Amino acid sequence: MTGRESRGWLLTLCSVLFSFTATAIYAGEKEDCLAAFEKARAFEKKADYQAAAREYELALTLAPRAFGPDAVNTAAILNNLAILYSDMGQYAKAEPLYQRSLKIREAKLGPDHPDVAASLNNLASLYMAMVQYAKAEPLHQRSLKIRESKLGPDHPDVADSLNNLAVLYKDMGEFAKAEPLYQRSLKIRESKLGPDHVAVAHSLNNLANLYKAVGQYTQAEPLYMRSLKIKESKLGPDNPDAALATWGPCTTTWSNTRKRSRFISAALRSAKRSWDRTTPTWPRASTTWPTCTPTSSDTLKRSRSTSAASKSANRRWDRTTPTWPRASITWRTCTWPWANTR
Repeated sequence: MTGRESRGWLLTLCSVLFSFTATAIYAGEKEDCLAAFEKARAFEKKADYQAAAREYELALTLAPRAFGPDAVNTAAILNNLAILYSDMGQYAKAEPLYQRSLKIREAKLGPDHPDVAASLNNLASLYMAMVQYAKAEPLHQRSLKIRESKLGPDHPDVADSLNNLAVLYKDMGEFAKAEPLYQRSLKIRESKLGPDHVAVAHSLNNLANLYKAVGQYTQAEPLYMRSLKIKESKLGPDNPDAALATWGPCTTTWSNTRKRSRFISAALRSAKRSWDRTTPTWPRASTTWPTCTPTSSDTLKRSRSTSAASKSANRRWDRTTPTWPRASITWRTCTWPWANTR
């Protein structure tokens, strides 16, 4: 073998070894990214948001080398981390992640892809939380339009978009625009998911909230009751979402003192059981409740006490339950695997 042939053989061998090494490193980074992503989702389910954020951030650090900085899978990690930051109230961190995820999906999947609609929905929901309604409205409208076009007018994701746009209009005080959207969302969910699905309960609760806001209590009460029944049946009476649902009927039965007192007592028991299990500091929020029980003969005084107690409980709930917006606004998370990684 000549010297030139020997050098050529060595170069070929080095090239092959480098290729194998690079492939092994690439595969290892993909596995590490997958592991971090799955750990993040597990921590998120346990409501350990700090640990979940660390794992999502690790996955995002590995994703550019494992998949590419503008890959669809990278967009999925950005989306999920943004949702987590949103739930934690860290809106300034969430916004650029949502925007980057949306940009990648539009470029890689096309402007009318359902995943683009999900990104639009999530970014719009963030702007709603930030009370930037002018930014949220066109995003929700575009998300709804894509889903109706690509998935069909009766798809559950269309119901989600209808619900979220209705929530926006209600928050803006445009009740006439919100009502038909809530009604259509409810109809789709009942048809596609079944009359006793938890999503149906959320639609019933949201529509009842709308009727309560405009003073139509007789229309709101049966919706609250049906929502409560579904949540207690599907989630259990001590679930935080079911516990919160017990307050709806309390606010629509002011003309019937005995009935209202019964609902308030049931709501207190349910809420206390829920917080006893999940929040050791429950008594601080409950100290205002004894003055609004039926033993008080002063209706005005009891009304003031009830209002104070409700505000106290809501503050406690807001601090201890960062996932509250999910009850009324539907977010879209991503699971693994998201796409063909080749």
